[in-house]
Amino acid sequence: MNDQQKISILFQQFCNALLEKDGETLRTILHPDCIVIPLTGLKQTADTFISSVEKGIDLYTGCRFKSIDLRVIGNSAWAIAKTIMTAALYGGESREWRFSFKITLRSAGSTWQFTELRFTVFE
Repeated sequence: MNDQQKISILFQQFCNALLEKDGETLRTILHPDCIVIPLTGLKQTADTFISSVEKGIDLYTGCRFKSIDLRVIGNSAWAIAKTIMTAALYGGESREWRFSFKITLRSAGSTWQFTELRFTVFE
């Protein structure tokens, strides 16, 4: 399995962990120093983001994968993944979001982790 395939699978695992409120899996995917920038634009630590998922403050209930575009250079990678997610964010009502996740990753050996995660929306 090549690095592109590993990263694609990792992104799918990330989406599943959001749906299942699986903080343990999120902690393996997001590097402890990962910066998460949600739609508010306010930077969060990985722990803050994971806590909001575990507590249901940001509640993800559905995900349809659209595409992933990624580049790998050595032990670094950049990805733009697009999904349509059903979510209730910031304690609001549930709706469909057309998320574009902009992700930077780094590998340590054969394991990839997110080092930055930005949420945007696409048309």
